[in-house]
Formats: sequence, structure tokens, C-alpha cells
Amino acid sequence: MSHAIVLGAGMAGLFNAAVLARHFTRVTVIERDLLEDTSEARKGVPQGRHVHGFWRRGMRVVEELLPGVRAELEHSGAVPGDCGSDFLWHQFGVTKVREAAGIPALLATRPHLEAFVRRRVAALDNVHLKPGTRVLQLMADGVPGQRTVRGVKVANETQAEQHIEADLVVDATGRAGFATQWLEELGYTPPAESKVRIDLTYVTCLFHRKPKPGPIAYVVVTTPPEGKRAGVAFAVEGDRWLISLLGFMGEEPPQDLPGFIAYARSLPVPNVYDIAASCEPTCTPARFKFPQNLRRHYERMQRFPGGFLVTGDALTSFNPTYGQGMTVAALEAEALDKELSRRAALRPLHARFFRRTAKIIDVPWSLRTGDDLRYPEATGRRPIGIDIMNAYATRLHQASAYDARVCQAFLKVASFEALPPSLFAPSIIWRVLRPRPTHFTDVTLSSR
Repeated sequence: MSHAIVLGAGMAGLFNAAVLARHFTRVTVIERDLLEDTSEARKGVPQGRHVHGFWRRGMRVVEELLPGVRAELEHSGAVPGDCGSDFLWHQFGVTKVREAAGIPALLATRPHLEAFVRRRVAALDNVHLKPGTRVLQLMADGVPGQRTVRGVKVANETQAEQHIEADLVVDATGRAGFATQWLEELGYTPPAESKVRIDLTYVTCLFHRKPKPGPIAYVVVTTPPEGKRAGVAFAVEGDRWLISLLGFMGEEPPQDLPGFIAYARSLPVPNVYDIAASCEPTCTPARFKFPQNLRRHYERMQRFPGGFLVTGDALTSFNPTYGQGMTVAALEAEALDKELSRRAALRPLHARFFRRTAKIIDVPWSLRTGDDLRYPEATGRRPIGIDIMNAYATRLHQASAYDARVCQAFLKVASFEALPPSLFAPSIIWRVLRPRPTHFTDVTLSSR
């Protein structure tokens, strides 16, 4: 195959470009932003200033595509650690036991991570970035309902409209992309959608950091449904703390610095507040709103054009609190690699790809929207048995405060290292449901 086009140079687009470079003679990445070679947040990624998580499973995929990238990121200033021993997790009224979980973490700002991966992908011989370019529409042949995408029509500030031909076009333009509109223009009915509304607001600020022994990350979440606040502090490159404060169901952290610090003080444990109150800010707080989880069910479409795929947030965008988006995008890119490697297949590429990615999405979607649906104000379909599952999850979180094995089981599922049924192994169920040890004291709660 000769030419593939990726729409969007965010993380999902870059992962897919690296995959497509293995299978196509030429790969063109089209991006609306100008893509300056810096680690600054850009307009096309409005969530880029805020805390991001990239779980080990996703990093393994990227390391396989771009060998040595983890070591190079660490050398560039990304902060390494273990998700168990080097993180402090406070959820459901307790702080999880801090013991090594064998799940490595690497903390960095989203712009730093994206710029680093973009440089590696752009260095591939057959990948070409085309920044500052808008996609106007898909170009396709065939009759309505039986079309094949043959490229895209684009424009930029210096050139007239241009047609770029391709054998495959992959849309990774994100949640606000135009894939559904383009499909309608080609005569296709848009996909069915699943939504869970949470009205989330992020406010984030960077602070100076003096490295010292202790956790490199703090995750503090108030207990739903009454609690609607959270705070996250990550040690990131440049000896800085990246602090995001969150408000669910219309709760909004203040954007002014005194209000920001006061909001942090309202959290149930003082760790995030202590950092914000004692460290010097390096910027003004930035705000980002996330109204709802959104899943587009392309796997259910009976008719879909050949030569076209949708991935990343354009396919499913999760509540960013749980840090799943980049890892899911990496796993979707891995799925594309596997499907392109199949030499003979009865079903077209888009049908195989969407079926495979649906299985990737199912688990994080059910887990995280299940958590969001603890709030009675959340809108969306409530699966049968969700209250029982959430009650068990609450007990699991609480048991992870004094049982390292339960904590490790939770972290393995959260990091995509294990599937949710592992949390229902008899040995885990017994540990979750047994009475809390009488000698147990939450040291973080008593340290304020």
C-alpha cells in the first residue's frame, strides 16, 4: 500500500502514524495547529494544560513502536516512580497502603510528552507532518451507501484548496472532530452514541518543586455522591508540580490563585493544599470543562465507507479524571497494527478494526461510567446491578487502605494490566469483605 493520511497530530494521531509507517510507503499527518517545536500547550488540545495519566500498558505499546522512548523521556526530565509506593491515593474516605505494586509510572506534562513523541514520529523516514492545514471534507468515489474514501480536501492560509489522495484515512481529530458530519455528507447515518453527563470542570496550575523523598503524585477524591471535589498533584519535568483541581456535577474550582488554594484546602486530606500553599506558582490557573463521557458506536453501523477509520477521542472520550484516554488510544493503534498485518480477511478493515476496538473500550467505559453514575445527577443509562457493583467497589477501595494485595489488584485493573474479573477472585473477595482490622488507623487523615 502506498499512502495513508492521519487527521490530527495529537497523541492518538501520532500513535497511528507510527503504526501506519510500518505498512504504507508514505504517511501524511494533517494538523490544524502550526506545531511549534516546544513543550507548550496548543490551541487544538484544550485539555493539554491539565494532569494526564499514561498507564504502563499504553507506554509498552509506544515503546514497541518507538524503541527507547521511555528512557529518553526520563532523561528529558519526566519523573519515574511506582504507582503503589510513590503515589498517595485517597479515595472513599481512606488512603491506600503505600507499597510497591510493580507498576511503573512516568510523569510529565501532556505538552512535553506530546512534543517528544511527535519528534520521534516525525523522524521516521516515511512520515510527513503537514501542520497549519484544515481538512474540509473527505473525498470518496462510489454510489451512496457503497463509497470508498480516496483522500481529503484541505486548505491552509497560503494555498488554495488541495486534494490529497490516499489509500486509507484515519480520523484522530478528537472529540470535536467532524467525522459524523463527513459521513452524513457521503450519505451515511451517523453512529449511535452513548453518553454519561458529569459536568466536570478542571482548573490547573504549575508550581515550583524542590525534589525530596516522598510521593511523586497525590490523588485525592472526595466520596460520591455527596463529595464532588478532587485534587491531583503530579511531579513533572522542570522540577515542577502540576496541580489540577476538579469539580463534578457543576462544582467549579476558582480560577484565581487564592480561590484555587482555598479549594485545595477543602479536600479531605491536606497534601494537595500543602503543595499549593507552600510553593510558588509558575503560571496563572487554566480552566477546562468536560460535559460528558461520549462513545460513538461505529462497530454497530451496518454501512460504512471503505478506506476510512475513526480512533482516539473521536471514537470514545472518557472522563479525564481516570487518565484512560492516551492508553486506550495506544491500544487502538496496536489493534490497527494487528489488523493491517492480516494478509487475508473476509471482512473489510473498518469492520474488523471497530469490532476489535469496541472490546478494548468496553472495560474502561463500563468501569468509569459506573463510577460517574454514583452521582444521582449524572445522566445516562444505568446498567442492571450497578448499585451492587459500586457497593463492592467501595468496599474494595476501603480494604486497599490496609491490605496491600487488594491495593495491588485495584492498581493492576486501573492500569490495564489485569481485567476486572480478577477483582472477584475468591482470595480478593475474602479480603474485601472481611472486617476492617481493629488496629488500623488512616495515618494521612490523622496527620492534618
